[in-house]
Amino acid sequence: DEHSELVSMCTLFLDDGFAMIDEVGTLRAHRGRGLARAVVTAALRAARAEQADPIIVPADVDDWPQLMYANLGFEPLGRQIAFTRN
Repeated sequence: DEHSELVSMCTLFLDDGFAMIDEVGTLRAHRGRGLARAVVTAALRAARAEQADPIIVPADVDDWPQLMYANLGFEPLGRQIAFTRN
């Protein structure tokens, strides 16, 4: 059944009133249809139903998803910096 294939998803972490939406992804063949927006919106509804505050979504400042998150009402909070040592 074509309607049972997983094509877009995200992960919602909930802990003691804190929520984080992460790992948002859509299969390449299905992009551009609003599916990522739909799964993030569903995660937002679920987080709000749990009365989560804050609700955070990590995003790279130089990558396009941060524009979608801004359109969904998210505002920049801070920066995360990762370091690797060889």
